[in-house]
Amino acid sequence: MNMSERMPPADVFVTSASLWPPAKIGRADGPALGRSDFLHQIGIRNSHQAWPDSSIRKHAVMNRLKLALRVLFDGSFAAAVQTLGTTEETQKAPARIAAPVAPPKPARSEAIALLETLQREARLVDFIKEPIDTYTDTQIGAAVREIHRDCGTVFERLFAIRPILLETEGSQVEIAADCDAGRIRLTGNVTGERPPRGKLMHHGWEAQHCELPEWTGSDGAANVLAPAEVEV
Repeated sequence: MNMSERMPPADVFVTSASLWPPAKIGRADGPALGRSDFLHQIGIRNSHQAWPDSSIRKHAVMNRLKLALRVLFDGSFAAAVQTLGTTEETQKAPARIAAPVAPPKPARSEAIALLETLQREARLVDFIKEPIDTYTDTQIGAAVREIHRDCGTVFERLFAIRPILLETEGSQVEIAADCDAGRIRLTGNVTGERPPRGKLMHHGWEAQHCELPEWTGSDGAANVLAPAEVEV
């Protein structure tokens, strides 16, 4: 076998003294090569594509050694190799699918939610909107008793309303120097220095919690207190 038969194919050789960038690698008359073609030419192939001749395998080993040494001693060359690998991996990575965004919940005023509950469970709106001029006091009293009971049940469930002060109305109570004006409002003669005691005129109310029902209807029905009923 003569020398020309033992030489590797022309596309194995690097046609420039520089191993990088890829534009310098490949056939002298061929196009620039990317990373995969570059590794192919210096002998890094799949195991089932082994070189057919020992001299070619030696040549590939030498090319790999040259590349490794240049990566070690040439910082810009090493950065270019790393950038090319990162770019190809990024291009091959599957695109992330954005998680579906849930549609916004329909908005409803809490006041409307409360009125709708009082109407549904105590028929309060029906009573307020009903003209009562033609009814006797006895008839009105009977209706109010039922509405009073049902409204009390709704308030207890939704708010658990309790007195702010537990003393009996009309009794003397102490007034703390740092009392919250939002919880205790002073009436009467409030000029000058705050007195340490006063007469309880109203014990006040406060909610222990607020558990209004969550609205799940449409935007068009957000202000409905009671839907119209049509019998068919």
